[in-house]
Amino acid sequence: MYNASIVDGELQLLLYGDIGEGIFGEGITAGVVKNDLQRLSEPDTIHVRINSPGGDVFEGIGIFNALKDDGRRVIATIDSLGASMASYIPLAAESIAIADNAMMMIHSPWTMMVGNAAEIEAQLEPLKKAETILVDQYVKSMGASDSEIRELLAAETWYTASEAVEAGLASSITGDVGIAAAIVAENRFNNAPDAIKTVAALDPPENARWRLAANQRRLRLTQGG
Repeated sequence: MYNASIVDGELQLLLYGDIGEGIFGEGITAGVVKNDLQRLSEPDTIHVRINSPGGDVFEGIGIFNALKDDGRRVIATIDSLGASMASYIPLAAESIAIADNAMMMIHSPWTMMVGNAAEIEAQLEPLKKAETILVDQYVKSMGASDSEIRELLAAETWYTASEAVEAGLASSITGDVGIAAAIVAENRFNNAPDAIKTVAALDPPENARWRLAANQRRLRLTQGG
C-alpha cells in the first residue's frame, strides 16, 4: 500500500509494501513518489512512514534522491519493518524514529538472471557497483568503515529498535504502534530472526503477500534465500 496525504500539517508518505514493480503486482515507484512531492508542495515537512521488506535498488535510490532533492524538512518513522532498500530510503531524512516493536535489516543486493555465461558475467560488475553505492551511504549514516559495512551487508544483519539506534540507522525510539501480527514467509530472507516471523505488519494478514520478485536483470534488495 502507498498513500500520500496531508496529516496534521505534514505531507505523510506511507511506504507500506514492496519498493518497485514486481511480477506479483505494482509496488511503490520513484515516479509516483516524485509526482506526489510536486503535487503536494505546501506542507514544509515530509513525514515518511515505512513498513516494507524492500525491493528494487534503483527505485529505492530514486525515492531517496527525490526526498533529498525536495528541499523540505524530511523525517521518517519505521512503523514495523524497514528492511533492505526500506532501510536505505529513510537515510534521506534528518531524523529517523523507530517503533520499539519494529525492526530494520541491511544486506547485499542480489539479482536473478537468465542467459549464457557471457550475459551472466556482464551483470556482475553492475551488481558490485550497486553495492558500492549503498555502502557509501551506510558509511555516511552509520559512521562505520567501508569494510565493516560490507561485512554487515554480507551477513544480512537484523536490528531491533535499540540496536538500530545504536548502529546509527535510527535516531530515536517511539512507542509501539499497536498493530496486528502477520507471518513473513520464511524464504523471503536468509537470516530472519524468529521475532520477524511474527513481526507487526500494518497490512491485514490476508494482504501481506511477502513477494519474491523474479524480474530478470533487475537489481533488487529483496533476499531470496
